[in-house]
This record gives sequence, structure tokens and C-alpha cells, in this order.
Amino acid sequence: MKQWLFSRGVKWTFILLTLTIAGTLLTQYAIRYGDEELDRYHGIDRGAKEKLFKSVRKILRDSDRLELYSLDPDPLQRRGETSSTFHHFPILGSTVVTDAKKQKTIVSDVEYGIKKSDGSMAMCFNPRHGIRATSKETTADLVICFECSTVRLSCGNQSNEAALSTSSYAKPLLDTILMDANVSLTPKSK
Repeated sequence: MKQWLFSRGVKWTFILLTLTIAGTLLTQYAIRYGDEELDRYHGIDRGAKEKLFKSVRKILRDSDRLELYSLDPDPLQRRGETSSTFHHFPILGSTVVTDAKKQKTIVSDVEYGIKKSDGSMAMCFNPRHGIRATSKETTADLVICFECSTVRLSCGNQSNEAALSTSSYAKPLLDTILMDANVSLTPKSK
């Protein structure tokens, strides 16, 4: 019996299983941060972030124009190409949502996704969706990565930016609107 427990195959299987479990736990700990912890790490003022979110939410709710983007998650600086971009990500296509009811549904689904989030965000940031809302000459941009549960918000100038965690709640709606407008979507992985 003792010989079987320490045979070469069983010993290596046990070691590999232990390392796999430890690696999985460490990886989950390392890449899953709540947005509050990320803010502390990056020195972001929570009050300023809340103020920015309120400004973005007001612009979204009062928007005269709402444009939805399909993005290629491969930033241009890695590809060395020049084309139309949205926050450094190539635009595959876009559609302007003119129907007020549809605009309201988009905004409420995005807001609900942020509220529904468990607060965790992975570190990949491969956004495939973008939203630009315009209200009285003021714009608010959302760059969304449902893969890592992150939405980056900016209002007016690009230097005023913050990240929030989100859930994938709004993804089916955004995908459907883009596909209905014959805008191509990026597959999950290239």
C-alpha cells in the first residue's frame, strides 16, 4: 500500500493537482479586484469618481444623441494602424440610436448592469462595446469590456476618466442593436 501511494505516477499527479489548485486560487486573487481596491491602488479619489459617474449618468439620461460602437479590442498602438478609433480602439462600426424608448432601455440596462455587478474586475480590458451620449454639446463616453466586467467612463475631456465594475446584463441588448443595424461584432477571441 505504501509503495502505491508514493509511486512515481501518483506522486506527480498529486503534485500537479496541488499546483493547479494553488495556481487557480492565486490567479483569481491576483486578477479579481473590486473597483474600490483598484481605486486605492491607483490613487483615485472616490468622491471625484462618484461625481463623474453622476455627471455621466445625467448626460446618458438627458442625451439628445446616443451612438453605439462595435470595437476591436486590439488597440492601435499594438497594431500600428491608423483608422477611426474610440478611445484608442478601432471602430468596426457604429449606429446612432434615434428611438427614445430604445435609448432609455440602453441607459437603464447599462445602469442596471453596473448596479448588479459584484464589484470585481479582471485586468484584461478587451472592450468590444462603446457608447457616446451627447446632451447640449457635452459628451459622455463609456468603453465597455464585458469579458473583464469593466466600464471606463469619461465626461467632456479625456483626462477625466474612471473605471467601474459592471455585469454582462446589457451585452445581449447592445449586441442585438448593433446586429440589427448590420454592424459586425468582434468574436470573443481572435
